[in-house]
Amino acid sequence: MATQILVVKFGGKSLATPDRIKLAVSKVVEAVRKGYKIVVVVSAIGDTTDRLIELLESVCEGRGDPRFRDEVLSMGERLSARLFAASLKSTGLEARFLDPRDDDWPIITDEAFGDASPLDESIERINMYVKPLIDSGIIPVIPGFIGRSRNGCITTLGRGGSDTTAFLVAKGLSADQVILVTDVDGIMTADPKIVSNPKRIDAICVHDLSILADVGAKFIHKKALAYKDPSIDVKVLSFKSASLEDQGTIIKGGFERRMDVTQVYDKPIGYITILGEDVASHTEILCETLSIIGSTGSMLGLSCDNRSIIVYMPEDLCIDIADRVHRLVEKYSGKVKAIAVRRGLCMLAVRGFGLEESPGIIASVSKPLSEKNINIHGVYTVSSTVFILVDWSVKDVVFSILKSVFDERWNPCTV
Repeated sequence: MATQILVVKFGGKSLATPDRIKLAVSKVVEAVRKGYKIVVVVSAIGDTTDRLIELLESVCEGRGDPRFRDEVLSMGERLSARLFAASLKSTGLEARFLDPRDDDWPIITDEAFGDASPLDESIERINMYVKPLIDSGIIPVIPGFIGRSRNGCITTLGRGGSDTTAFLVAKGLSADQVILVTDVDGIMTADPKIVSNPKRIDAICVHDLSILADVGAKFIHKKALAYKDPSIDVKVLSFKSASLEDQGTIIKGGFERRMDVTQVYDKPIGYITILGEDVASHTEILCETLSIIGSTGSMLGLSCDNRSIIVYMPEDLCIDIADRVHRLVEKYSGKVKAIAVRRGLCMLAVRGFGLEESPGIIASVSKPLSEKNINIHGVYTVSSTVFILVDWSVKDVVFSILKSVFDERWNPCTV
């Protein structure tokens, strides 16, 4: 069997003390002695980045020049890489830290300081400059979170930047696995700070993980997940583990596209609106509505505000259950005023990681449709998905317009 290449990223908390650094180094030493080829990516030690930010803001009376800020913030990871490489050398292994000032630095980015995006050429440079090191038995130690622009300016990659670095390096090397060493046992069924006794998830796909990230479970930032090669598994492992071979959570798959447009249901849909004053705040009405709709097994969505509950479903079911829903008017007189049924619609979905952090999504939907005099009957969002309701008769035109918009504006990156 060919020698496996592992890209191992050590998070800041896994390097927070001298003992933790030694423990991390011992894991790498053990893996090398077992025959693995290792590339190390390191975050800044402990809370170094937070301390640098505080120092910058106090000394510079605010954020300061973005270029200078990135230069300063890069120091945490650059110091971490030097210390880790020195510790590896002390065990007798050959190691070399890479620095963005080096000619052979691999990660090239745009100049969006503070939130830079890697450019396509980074993959080629990783293969050109990092692979020869591991082929020669040298362990590259790469500071995560940072890059360099084509003009030679040091940049930072934003939230999840060290994970982004690890994913890029893995892709450039066609690595066998990425291992993210962190302060948790893996990805858990809930936040251990909120829920008692959560369990480790053995395996999860990128799409499911992105949903957890959307609702506040920040295991890995969505921007970093965008750079994960779908063919390379990622393992999340505790720094307390005895070995890099220990079990953790395996993350599978990847995002094929940043944004995608799909038709949710292949037949016309409709919706029933239940109107009333503060109707959604009456849990008994909401529960009974869900019970009626749920008995059909075909609810496509739900949205509420202080005056209405709107339930989306296949068109034919709207008429079938309208009488049952209308009984709520009598049963909850004064709370439910009336119901309305709308049919002949198509539901399209715009899906993508980090959608809620991407300004302009709704405008990207509404503006081109308005220019074509196409009416939107409804828009609602769930996690990283925007659902759009339009007339069934124009669904193909709308699909084509939206697909063109998102292919051009939101899916340009191939890294």
